[in-house]
Amino acid sequence: MPPIVCAPLTFSKRTTDIGEQVSFAFLTLPHSANTAICSATVIAFLSSPSNKSAAASTTVCHCFPCCSCPIVHPLCHGPIAETRRTSIDPNRLCQNQTKKTVPLPTPLRPWKKPDVCCTLREHRKHMTEETPKTGQKAGFAVLVGRSNVGKSTLLNALIGTKVAITTPKPQTTRHAIQGILNDPRGQAVIVDTPGVFTHVPDNLTARLNEKARQSLRGIDVVVYVVDPTRHVGDEEKIVHGMVSAADCPKVMVINKSDLRGPYADEYRIWSDEFDSVFEVSATRGHNLKMLTDRLIDLLPEGEPSYPTDMLSNLDRKFRIAELIREKVFMRMHEEVPYSTTVEVDEVAERENGVLYVRARILTNADRYRGMLIGQGGRTVKAIGQSVRHEMETVTDRQVFIDLDVDVEERWQERFE
Repeated sequence: MPPIVCAPLTFSKRTTDIGEQVSFAFLTLPHSANTAICSATVIAFLSSPSNKSAAASTTVCHCFPCCSCPIVHPLCHGPIAETRRTSIDPNRLCQNQTKKTVPLPTPLRPWKKPDVCCTLREHRKHMTEETPKTGQKAGFAVLVGRSNVGKSTLLNALIGTKVAITTPKPQTTRHAIQGILNDPRGQAVIVDTPGVFTHVPDNLTARLNEKARQSLRGIDVVVYVVDPTRHVGDEEKIVHGMVSAADCPKVMVINKSDLRGPYADEYRIWSDEFDSVFEVSATRGHNLKMLTDRLIDLLPEGEPSYPTDMLSNLDRKFRIAELIREKVFMRMHEEVPYSTTVEVDEVAERENGVLYVRARILTNADRYRGMLIGQGGRTVKAIGQSVRHEMETVTDRQVFIDLDVDVEERWQERFE
């Protein structure tokens, strides 16, 4: 991709109708694979008098047409770091633009990252306020179920790529993970959630249960995922009660249909409580197209919450931390994986093209640290090699993983 060419403009100091002043401007040309390219677009960064930093999070973006070119795709659709850009010719600037006051249009709404736990509906309202309906569907569908029913595997299968990590162990999913399903009929943001546990031995498990409950607030569709190979127990009854209390369309997904679970009839008796029931296999792809069609059909009309070229809301450091934690869960046994978390301290691209990652596995006890390191460092080295191999396969570039193990007894207390 050619580098962006920035050309500063000289503007008269002017207070806008929202009480802010133009501080500087530069040229950029956003585009996407399915969007026509405009010849030039001026982005003026406006910062309030109380905040002089142009890079601050309160920065507001405004788009101006240049050289009589209409704006085709405003930059404010998404975070600036994720907007595709190309180079432009500064000589194509309107010759008189630097000698007169540029009229400021009505400010565009800045992009806002949603808080999955409690503000999904508020986020969609923010993005679609005063926007006419176009017949396109858009909304949030939340996957709910007890641990190890296959929610993360189902999310990855619906999105068509690995968004959430998966292991056979409980507590693999600790955060609400958003996968973005873009379809000609609209956009469905599918949210994976932690499983629900009846036994709460520590603060981490309590926070995971709370995250699962919070995920049901302000959403458009509940997808209740069940496992027919397991008997309906106390945990299942708790989740079923949570789903029954949700005031929105509900879909029950009987997963792992390829295993012909002996307890499927225990779940089928709840069928009348749901708008639709599907028996699927997330690992084999059975009936996923039918499920996707029904989810989009149940969503309300509206504008998408994310740019159409995004597959997830996760940043790079979070994705790498989750990948390392997945390898820890796969390699370690008994209570060791549940004592750990991962923090990525640095991700940098070296001059030789190598992607350098420095991260730490945190555990709450010295005895677990020894197990994670292994004799002569073999265990932590094997974890790093597994991470490196997967990252190199996905990115098609050389990766260096600098992985260490530290003890932090109270990391669970600051878990969010």
